[in-house]
Amino acid sequence: MNMKNLKRLGFVIVLSGILLFTVNIFLGDYQFNEAKISGYFDNTPDVIDAGDTISEGFIDAIQQYEATNSASYSNMIMFNAALVDIIGRHN
Repeated sequence: MNMKNLKRLGFVIVLSGILLFTVNIFLGDYQFNEAKISGYFDNTPDVIDAGDTISEGFIDAIQQYEATNSASYSNMIMFNAALVDIIGRHN
């Protein structure tokens, strides 16, 4: 294998990596998980505090969003767009 072929092989590998990294954004399925949301905001599950209020409000905003929008979170871009709307409803 000479240097010219080695450079071509390296170029193909780099392009393949960039392509796979870019396509990976559009693969997968995203969803909101109430247990994870509550666990993130509520550090003391035995005590009713601000974390409970925040997590319940956020979950209510998610349910309102899902009731009024039929779009799924099939990729990261749609998930992020929904997240901005949900945070706006929560605030």
